[in-house]
Amino acid sequence: MKHSAQSTIPGPEKSATLTDQERAERRKRFAERVFSPDGLDRDTLKHIEQLTGDES
Repeated sequence: MKHSAQSTIPGPEKSATLTDQERAERRKRFAERVFSPDGLDRDTLKHIEQLTGDES
């Protein structure tokens, strides 16, 4: 007998519904992280620098 594992990813019926204001605030914070040089953590920046250094 084959048993399928239940998904751990919440479906639309389980996820919380955001208000328009909450959604706008999340978008604003996301945009700030994307466009800010400090949006990435230091470990990620070091890793990127190592990758670009190895390619040259």
